[in-house]
Amino acid sequence: METLSRNSLRIVHVEDDSDFAALTQIFLARAGFEQPIVRCKDGVEALQYFSTLGSEQAPHVILLDLHIPHIDSLEVLHWLRHGHTMRDIPVYLLTSSDDPEDRRRAVEERATGYLLKTPVLDEVIRNLDRQIEMINHLNIAKDSLGQHSTDEPFVLAGEDLYFESQDTFPS
Repeated sequence: METLSRNSLRIVHVEDDSDFAALTQIFLARAGFEQPIVRCKDGVEALQYFSTLGSEQAPHVILLDLHIPHIDSLEVLHWLRHGHTMRDIPVYLLTSSDDPEDRRRAVEERATGYLLKTPVLDEVIRNLDRQIEMINHLNIAKDSLGQHSTDEPFVLAGEDLYFESQDTFPS
């Protein structure tokens, strides 16, 4: 029995979004996962790929996008769990869907995990949008007060907003 590590784990990623697949590849490589990640772009390609594998080439883990073209990912998962020799391989569903019905179906098909793709990126975007809004409010306030440069700190407070600066306003 082989001892697994990050540099020996075989991963198949079933993902139709090329950008997300590339980000996942980079993220896992930087985390020390050294084996090339096999990517299938849709359900048909995934089933064809899995059908050709012997037990020696089988992945240790499958990352399966919930919404893929041609054959639904839960159908792919069902086939893996009920009609294939890879029924015990961990399968993590990666998704942007927080729909309770999707979660229920994933549990029903014995997904190993149900992981949301976007919480961190969504949080970054929300923070950047908040920053844009804050900078715009500061600029509007500065313009309305005629305050472009002063030795006094400029303070603007709002709902979740408090900013104090001395001449550090962006153009």
